[in-house]
Amino acid sequence: MLRGTGKRVCILGGIVLVLLAACWVAWVMWGRGLVVFNPQPMKDANTYARRYAAWSESKRSFEVGGEQLDGWFQEKPGAPLIVFCPGRGRDVASYLSAVDSWPVAKLLVNYRGSGRSSGWPSEETVVDDMIRVVETILQETGRNWSQVVLVGNSLGTGVATHIAARRSVGRLILCVPFDSFGACARMYAPDWMVSVLVGGIFRSDLYAPRIKVPVVILAATHDRQIPVEQARRLRDRFADVSYEEFPGGHEAIWARPEARRSLKEHACAPL
Repeated sequence: MLRGTGKRVCILGGIVLVLLAACWVAWVMWGRGLVVFNPQPMKDANTYARRYAAWSESKRSFEVGGEQLDGWFQEKPGAPLIVFCPGRGRDVASYLSAVDSWPVAKLLVNYRGSGRSSGWPSEETVVDDMIRVVETILQETGRNWSQVVLVGNSLGTGVATHIAARRSVGRLILCVPFDSFGACARMYAPDWMVSVLVGGIFRSDLYAPRIKVPVVILAATHDRQIPVEQARRLRDRFADVSYEEFPGGHEAIWARPEARRSLKEHACAPL
């Protein structure tokens, strides 16, 4: 009787371990991405089309890794290509009006799960997706990576920095950046919880030393979401960096005319 009971306990214990392992794999593959990216899908295609009707001619859809990624591409022959990496929980289309007047080529793509893009985001899939989409546009237009300016905002600074560590772009521009996503998360949760929830995702501080191209950092002095100290620490990790601070909170770069002007000048400057 005891022997049979012990066998059942072992079987049940094995089942529990398998279930826990499956839950962990599911969390790493899907749950972590939801916490980090906070994707905001737009299910109503008609509403989405009406909202951004002014840019319908530049609307694009990219098939990458079996997913359909929602985006916009505005060509400007002979000019640099600006690739925009949006922040957490932001539809990249919300930046269209801000960059519409920039006299350069512009590529804006929603991460997996955001806007009309399908799929589930993670650091690896989002970075791989962006690289493949950019390479599609480079092939179409006859450009190369040295003619690309990456512009990352908030969470998008992690995406842009990771890409720049893998491809030699012309310039990297980071608006309100962090040195690591975990450092931001520790403002709201203890270390053990951060390790479980987000792990070592978006370690811009580790990618930065690999980047030798010019870098521009625009920070906000009273940013409560990403304290300015993180931007300052990240600044010191780059070999070639220009650094500016503007008064205000997390949206200061978009709210203050002088900050928007500086961003446009850096983004559109010749390479």
